[in-house]
Parts: sequence; C-alpha cells; structure tokens
Amino acid sequence: MNQPSTAARLLGALTLAAACGAAVAQTAYPTRPVTIVVPYSPGGTTDIVARLAAQYLSESLGKSFVVDNRPGASGTIAAGMVAKAAPDGYTLLANEVGQTATPALFSNLKYDPVKDLTPVTLIAETPVVLAVTPSLPVRTLKDLLAYGKAHPNALNYGSGGAGSGPHIAGELFKQVSGIPVTHVPYKGSGPAITDLMAGQIQMLASAAPTIAPHVVSGKIRALAVAGPRRVPTLPDVPTAAEAGLPGFQFSIWFGLAAPHGTPPEIVNKLNTELQKMGSSQKTEKIVR
Repeated sequence: MNQPSTAARLLGALTLAAACGAAVAQTAYPTRPVTIVVPYSPGGTTDIVARLAAQYLSESLGKSFVVDNRPGASGTIAAGMVAKAAPDGYTLLANEVGQTATPALFSNLKYDPVKDLTPVTLIAETPVVLAVTPSLPVRTLKDLLAYGKAHPNALNYGSGGAGSGPHIAGELFKQVSGIPVTHVPYKGSGPAITDLMAGQIQMLASAAPTIAPHVVSGKIRALAVAGPRRVPTLPDVPTAAEAGLPGFQFSIWFGLAAPHGTPPEIVNKLNTELQKMGSSQKTEKIVR
C-alpha cells in the first residue's frame, strides 16, 4: 500500500488548519468596524432603517457598525461601491425596493445587482403615505384628484431619485388616478421632504417613517395610506381605498445586502441578528 509522503501529509495538515482558521475567523465576526453604505441622503427611511440596524448590530455583536451615506445616480453609486468591495462582511449595502428597478432604468450599470450582491435579510416593510405641501388647496385625496383634473400638468411630486420607492409610488399614482404629474428626483427622500415642507414641490409618496413626523408637526398634510390598513403613527389618515382610490397600493421594503461571495456564516449571522431586530417592539414603532 502506498503511504502518503511527508510533504503530502504536511500539505493536508496545513489545508485543514487554514480551513479551521477561516471558520474560527468567520465565527468571530466582526473583529473590526463594519460600514453600512446608504445610497441616499440622510433623513429618508432607508437612512433611518440603516441607522437603526447599525445601532442594534453594534450593541448585539460588540463592534461598531457605521453608516456611510453615498447618494447619487439613483443609488447606483453606493450599490456599485458595495458590489466591488471585498466579500468579507465589512462593507454592506442598505437597500430598498427601488434597487430592483435599476437594471431597467440604466443600461450601462457597471455591476449586476443580482449576481454581484447577496441578500442578507429583509428588515422592514411599510406602506407609502401620500402627502402634499400645506400651500396646495386640497385637504383630502378626492380634493387632490379634482384639483389635478381641473389643472392638467400643474402637479408635481418628489422622490428619492429615479427608480426609488417614492418614484415608483408616484408613477403608480399617475397611472391609477389618470392625472399627469411631473417627477422631480432628489438624492434621497430627506431632501425631498424638506422641499415639500417649503412648498418647492407639491406631492410626495414616501414611506410612513419619513412622512409621519412632519404630518404630526403640521408641516405637511397626509392624504392617504397606500396600504390595506391605516398606520399606527397616523391613525386619522385613511387608506387610499377608503379615500376613493383603491388601486393605489404600494409598500416599500428595506433590507441589507453584501458583496457576492461573502461567507455564508457571516450572512447567516447578520440575518439572525437582524431578524431579532425586525421583530422588536422598538423597530415596529419606528418603521410601521
């Protein structure tokens, strides 16, 4: 019988040791700060959810998770940055439903959002709330529909950028209402909500966490929730179906992604922790 040579046994031992070392390193993750890249400006719901996740993971895993806002090009700058990052779990992407639309909008993407990014988990999902600037002479969704029909091409709406959740929601409103509205893109819902309060734009259909605080403060007016039920933070705002536009149904999901090739152990560890966060009362209160 042929006996393995000393060199072969040594090579086998080194391979086994390397594999064990890699497994230990992955189990110990993270050993240094982790960056969560947000594709939009601060103040929008993607940013809010990312900061909530960063705080939770910092506390639960014992290392800093830091948010890095990289707005621009409808989120493709940030997504491309993460897609090309080392697949070691230390650069993550905070994404939302709009990221799935980028291949249809941009033919020259330098990354493939399906092949180059690995989903980690869904963190939250929330319906959009249609809001208007207080200077617009409407108080209900029916008022808005009547105003739009009486003033063709006079209305506009803001979004977090082409292909973002609020952009898709705005186009859905245009389709189901039959009212022509002009799209005004921003580098995130945060700047859009600022201009909505200032009267620079007239409408915004964005996630409830972005809209609700400014409705409560009286700085903007909410007309309808594009979901099957009212949201707890705005109990007096009717659903679109209640307000007379049942076809206006749209929610935005928020999640986390990692570069393709990130070790499954790291992805699973992040998934487990974020599932705990997603089911917590604190998260429910903020994102619903």
